[in-house]
Amino acid sequence: MAYIYVLRSGEPGVFKVGKADSPEDRLAGLQTGNPGLCLHLSAETEYAHQAETYLKRIFRSKNVAREFYQLSDAELAEAWQRMLAYIAEDVPAQEEASRLAAAQSDGSTLPPSEEQKHWYTRLREARVRQDLAGFDRTRLENRLKSSMGTASVLDGIATWKSREVSRFDEAEFVEQYPDVYERYCRTIQVQELDLAKACGRRAQVVRRVHPDLMDPDLPVAVARSSSNLSEATRAWAPW
Repeated sequence: MAYIYVLRSGEPGVFKVGKADSPEDRLAGLQTGNPGLCLHLSAETEYAHQAETYLKRIFRSKNVAREFYQLSDAELAEAWQRMLAYIAEDVPAQEEASRLAAAQSDGSTLPPSEEQKHWYTRLREARVRQDLAGFDRTRLENRLKSSMGTASVLDGIATWKSREVSRFDEAEFVEQYPDVYERYCRTIQVQELDLAKACGRRAQVVRRVHPDLMDPDLPVAVARSSSNLSEATRAWAPW
């Protein structure tokens, strides 16, 4: 067990997020260089690492220096409650799913419950939002890269520096040393979740319900289109 904690900085609206066996001891060590720090929130959990990762990811756009984030009290309070729900429900569910993924499936077929149908619909919506966000991220990253040209640094915003990276050429290794490759290959048991599809109607339904979602040049407007995504997902559900 460890603690996930949030320290309030002496600077208004700036908080530090971290994990420690003892937030009080951690605070005492940090106060030598920053006497304005004080303990704001803490929770003991066996999932301190996951809780820290969760908060730091959703606060990424608010980062001002290393583990410090510029947040309003309301933003922090809402994120803290979401994090507590995440480690209470989602992380144990993820561990159980990982355990089952390593087990042998029995080949049986189950009729879906109403709750499972709801999860299915929500998952399909989440996948569409993830894809749209990915397109938007790539578009914005490419615009930054293009605007920087061959420069290495965009002051205060980004770096784009050339570096050498070593990668293992698996295809070449297999061709040159097939016996060695076979000797060290290992077969493992895995299960993969593959969502049911309804006659390939996904693209047609999304285009009919919300045509501008098919245009990758438009900004992503997930919140605006959420009701339409729900309608589209229900339309292609296989039952």
